[in-house]
Amino acid sequence: LRSQINQARAMQAGGHYRRALRRLEEIAPPLEERPPTSLVASGLKTLGDLHRILGDFSTAESALCHSLRMAKHLGDAQAIATAWMGLANVANAEGQQEHYVGGPNRFHCALANVANAEGQQELVLQLYQKVVAQKPTAALMLQAQAAQLRLLLEDEQTHQAQGILEQLKQGIAALPSGRLRIYAYINAGSALTHTHLPIYLDTAVDFLSTALREARLSGDIRGESYALGDLGRLYKAKEQLAEAKDLTAKALERALNANAPEVSYQWYAQLGALNQAEGNITDAIANYTAAVDSLQLLRDDLVAINDDVRFDFRESIEPIYRNLVDLLTDASLNRQVDLKEAQRVIESLQLAELENFFREACLAPSEGIDHIVDRADSTTAVFYPIVLENRVEVILKLPQQPLINYSASVAKTDLQDRLDCLQDDLVLPYTLKSVQDQAAQLYAWLIKPAESQLSELGIDTLVFVLDGGLRNIPMGLLYDGEHYLIEKYGVAIAPGLRLVDPQVLTSQSLSVILAGLSEARDPFPPLQFVEKEVNQLQAILDSKVLLNQSFTQTALEALLRDLSFPVVHLATHGQFSSNPHETFILAWDRRIPMEDLNRILRTSEQTRDQPIELLVLSACETATGDARAALGLAGVAVRAGARSTIASLWSLDDETTAILMNQFYAALKTPNITRAQALRQAQLTLLQNHQYEHPRYWAPYVLIGNWL
Repeated sequence: LRSQINQARAMQAGGHYRRALRRLEEIAPPLEERPPTSLVASGLKTLGDLHRILGDFSTAESALCHSLRMAKHLGDAQAIATAWMGLANVANAEGQQEHYVGGPNRFHCALANVANAEGQQELVLQLYQKVVAQKPTAALMLQAQAAQLRLLLEDEQTHQAQGILEQLKQGIAALPSGRLRIYAYINAGSALTHTHLPIYLDTAVDFLSTALREARLSGDIRGESYALGDLGRLYKAKEQLAEAKDLTAKALERALNANAPEVSYQWYAQLGALNQAEGNITDAIANYTAAVDSLQLLRDDLVAINDDVRFDFRESIEPIYRNLVDLLTDASLNRQVDLKEAQRVIESLQLAELENFFREACLAPSEGIDHIVDRADSTTAVFYPIVLENRVEVILKLPQQPLINYSASVAKTDLQDRLDCLQDDLVLPYTLKSVQDQAAQLYAWLIKPAESQLSELGIDTLVFVLDGGLRNIPMGLLYDGEHYLIEKYGVAIAPGLRLVDPQVLTSQSLSVILAGLSEARDPFPPLQFVEKEVNQLQAILDSKVLLNQSFTQTALEALLRDLSFPVVHLATHGQFSSNPHETFILAWDRRIPMEDLNRILRTSEQTRDQPIELLVLSACETATGDARAALGLAGVAVRAGARSTIASLWSLDDETTAILMNQFYAALKTPNITRAQALRQAQLTLLQNHQYEHPRYWAPYVLIGNWL
């Protein structure tokens, strides 16, 4: 047991988090069932840390609570402190998310006086204080105090922060020379950069300068790199650009010497920002490009970057891609716009977002969208809108033509406000005029500049590679003042710039596995029209049906394994969330997490004669008000391995779903029709019915992936 736990820790230290997790999960019986010992408590703490790093906060919390109870039973103060530290880190990481589940009082293990914390930040602070109260090892004490200091400064609680800072100074000064002391200075210096008060910034300079001096003496190249780079960041904040640039260049040199791309990408990006600030756009582009290339080297390990250094994708990674695209597409900079390179960076960002979201590498698709669009008979155009700070840049790919671009001058915050309003109005009745007004503005920004070219080339299908909050809006409802986009074009969404072996779905291959849930399953209400939906589809398609009690995970898994039907249609409650572990579909016997559904679909491919061409998730919806929920939907589409996925961004009326699905499959049986055009015809059936003309009824259904 000790050997396996130590192996897992070694894998974790090397950034191989999933391998480490698998190693711990191989221990049988499960750690939770073993008699209390300090070793088992330590193993549970490691297990909890791994689940936190991989984004599974609920499972992390469960393992850490077991560790805490066991440590208390044993009276092991150090084990108690490490368990509290793990729980504090979970709460801190969860609080960084836009939407965390259950609020500040969700921990199910006994937290005594912590249970009454008002808000997530107070909970986190009290948890770190629990660590300090146990008088743990110097390393753990300093980690907890640095984390407290950062939170207090972010919340502008400077009086309390000053007290923690004095304790940190004394604690670090008492350490012997060595790696622990070097990184304690670096972490404390980094925590102090989260304020603009000169007294703290001066102290940060002192801490980082000391770390640099001691790292040089001990030959710690990475330590030198971190200290130099953080000093460069401080001087950049002070607008001393020459000093900042010199320090950052030295930090980059050390990182390259240490062959550490997880460090060097940060300093490439920092140099890019400094070049941009001084107006040197050529060097800025070169350094941002090098940062993106370094991140590409990391790929699978994007989530495994040194856990001692706070890592947040949206704060640390995403801006690098966006800054580079901004420079590559900005015609006002008096340089050649490079749309091909910008397109490559967009693709890298899309993939990086999905991989960070799911904490693992997603499917590596096969064929570029541009190649499909350039086929001789193509009537498809692809739009790549990317949201930048002061504009939306649109790159457009037309058949057999070079890329073109145009932009809409709208601030990122103003765009998001408009998207939020539209998203709210879309699910409400009596908001038709408001929805059309908002959709008309989006049309003016994204589509209108290309109207004439679309018409001249006879384009009939539009594919969108969406970015940011645009993912939560169905593009088919964009409005030109008289007609919705869906009235003129088939519309599809591509989760990236590549597709998996895109093939036409022939009417002869419409055999379908149908699974549905019409009866109530606590706490989910009945879906009274699902039975009608299933019966209608059964009447027109070669099908195998699982309905209500027969729709279990085991039964679905068996059908997928035994039948090579190209279409899988699931009519049941489901949700796509910003938390992958809150993304699920409902079977009779349980919720099936999307991770399990993906595993089932992937496993079935090993015994099937043909791939799943179409996965339909009927009556599922994205979590309302969740800015990143559409990533869950896109990720399901990518990871399930199906060539195409149809799902809904919201679910209001399962009667209209039954109508739409019946029309969709009837249209799909028409010779030579594409999936995008079949969905368009089904949506038009609803739109042209006065009872269902509001977009809330027909607009939520989106086609993701292969549109052919």
